[in-house]
Amino acid sequence: MARSKSAFIVFKIINLGTNFLKKVISPNPFSKTSISKVFWREAWRGTLSSRGLTAGSIFQKRYSPQILFLKYYRNFQKGGSLPQSQTKLFFLGTLFIFSLGLGFMASWLVPITTDEAYYAIWGQFLDWGYFDHPPGVALLTSLSQINGDIFLNARAGVLLLSLVSLLLASRFFGILKLNIAQWVLALLIFKFNIAGLIGGTLATPDALVITFWLLALHECYVALTIARYRWLTAGLVTGLGLLSKYTVVLLGPIFAIMLWKKDREAFKTPWPYAGALVCLLVFSPNLYWNAQNHWQTFRFQMGRLTASELPHYNSKLPLPQTAEEGSPEDLLAKALQDEVKKQDVGEKEKEPDLPSVLNKWRTFSNLGIFKIVQRLSEFILGQGAMLGFLLIPLLLGLFRRKKKSTPPPSLALTLLRTACWVPLVFFALVSLFIRVEPNWSAMYILSAAPLLAFYYEHFKKTIYYALLANLVLFLVMIVHAHQPFLSLANDRILKESSGYTKLAEWSRKEHVPLYADSYQITSMVRVYNPFSNIHQWPGITRPSEFTFNMSFASSLAQIREAGEFQLISTNEVPPHFASFTPVRMVRLQTCKQGGFLFSSTTGVSSLSDTPCTPVHRWFLTLYRPTT
Repeated sequence: MARSKSAFIVFKIINLGTNFLKKVISPNPFSKTSISKVFWREAWRGTLSSRGLTAGSIFQKRYSPQILFLKYYRNFQKGGSLPQSQTKLFFLGTLFIFSLGLGFMASWLVPITTDEAYYAIWGQFLDWGYFDHPPGVALLTSLSQINGDIFLNARAGVLLLSLVSLLLASRFFGILKLNIAQWVLALLIFKFNIAGLIGGTLATPDALVITFWLLALHECYVALTIARYRWLTAGLVTGLGLLSKYTVVLLGPIFAIMLWKKDREAFKTPWPYAGALVCLLVFSPNLYWNAQNHWQTFRFQMGRLTASELPHYNSKLPLPQTAEEGSPEDLLAKALQDEVKKQDVGEKEKEPDLPSVLNKWRTFSNLGIFKIVQRLSEFILGQGAMLGFLLIPLLLGLFRRKKKSTPPPSLALTLLRTACWVPLVFFALVSLFIRVEPNWSAMYILSAAPLLAFYYEHFKKTIYYALLANLVLFLVMIVHAHQPFLSLANDRILKESSGYTKLAEWSRKEHVPLYADSYQITSMVRVYNPFSNIHQWPGITRPSEFTFNMSFASSLAQIREAGEFQLISTNEVPPHFASFTPVRMVRLQTCKQGGFLFSSTTGVSSLSDTPCTPVHRWFLTLYRPTT
């Protein structure tokens, strides 16, 4: 009796456990060797026999869980394997859950950055266009209006898009006829390169570009292989991509090259042209908005590409001038420097770092050919930085003889190569004239991932180590952004995110009109202090939505009514404004250790005796009308 009761209890425990596994993709807890260990061991070896069990393979409707458990367990003991589709399901489910947890952790730990704050403010005023970009990123960050937690909400859309992009990439890489080892490797490269890790965290237009770029390449491949009418959907997602960022226009040359190489007969059908028309119709609201606003977004982006001077729109304030030596602004700055020298404690003279050495080289190489070489080399290094430690297996493969792999179809290879080289070549040419940010051409990695998985399949162990190193580096960056511990000469992570809470608190105490010299300071103060009425003064740094949009503009009459105004700038010598005289200057300094120091020309200071590693130095200047 006791024996049958024990058997019943064991059976019940098994039944409860198997019912739980129906809902969660999990290793089989009853096997002698855990399925997760088997899967990852085989994945590491590259065989992917996957002798373990998945929830989908155990539970089929026509069998009881217990009978299937015995059936598959015996098959596992004999060295059997699961179908490829179930192996893919287990891997994708594991990667999906891991990506979700990583995204939540990064969104919670990393403070909001300057560009994210800028786009989050756009989300409060939805429109069909903005000074810098089309409206996609504003819609993405509009989720920040749900409640007060702007940090997680502003990134909620990006987190969702990163998971959707993972599913899209798995589908796209699957139809390219990669074998399962190449498919797994391609997904890991897609997810764990540096650009992918950062792009899946920060609320920028790049998250939208990744999604629509993948969809467009998928539809292009289907249109070339199965049905030409899918050029309609290719045009649809390309139009949505253009509403996110104008660099998606590079899909046009990719489509044209693929049609010319693989399906010239399609030019005799209406489908490619209909797809282009659909793209134009989807993109037309932004075109109409630009037409109503003097084509300002196009003018701004083309001005960046051609390095031409950007106009300052809707300026009702006097444009600043450079302060001359001996001017009131210059004398005030020198007085502040003397005050700071008396009271600065804990700061050591820094040795010349690499950027200062490079600046000297820049002054020496002020000739055209040197600047071209410098910009091109910066572009190449930037693309390498986006790959991270993947550069190691990439370089190893160039010097080692590769074994032959089963190639994917020629159409797939042609599409991947074209989608990889078009953005790289285009922005390499642009870098000959202006400085190119690394993320501008990062969409090439979406095509490079399956290419690397194919050509470097036999370096998979090295690639796994490189991807793991990328992940560790990303985790270090997250922790450093949350609690700084690294000593970096030019810490961009902290400059983009830390110290602005203290500045916003300071702004609460000021009751005169407040201005900043850049959109970054303006955005961060507005985000951390929603009641602040800070504006960007036009003409000091590049124009932005704050200098273009009338709702963010202020007038000279408001300043004269207040009788004074204050300007926050990063330049220790404040600019000169006609009819205004500077009367007081304060240096605000944020520290890596979390402190906030300030000193004034009036002698009022709050400089502590503890060491301070400066992150930001801002200068707050009070101006009054000249009598």
